[in-house]
Amino acid sequence: KLAQGENAVVLQVEIATLLEKGGIEPIPSAKMKGFVSPCFIVPRKGGGLTPILDP
Repeated sequence: KLAQGENAVVLQVEIATLLEKGGIEPIPSAKMKGFVSPCFIVPRKGGGLTPILDP
C-alpha cells in the first residue's frame, strides 16, 4: 500500500535526505520490478511520525 497524506510527506523527506547523504541509491527504472526495500511509518511516543526503512 502506498503512503498517503502526512505519511507520504514524511517518507519523501526521509528518502530525499538519505539520497543526499548517500545512504541509499536510486535503482535504474529498467531494473526496477517492484519495491527493493520496504519502508513504513510508525508513530512516535511524543507525537509525530518516524520513517522505518527495512534493508
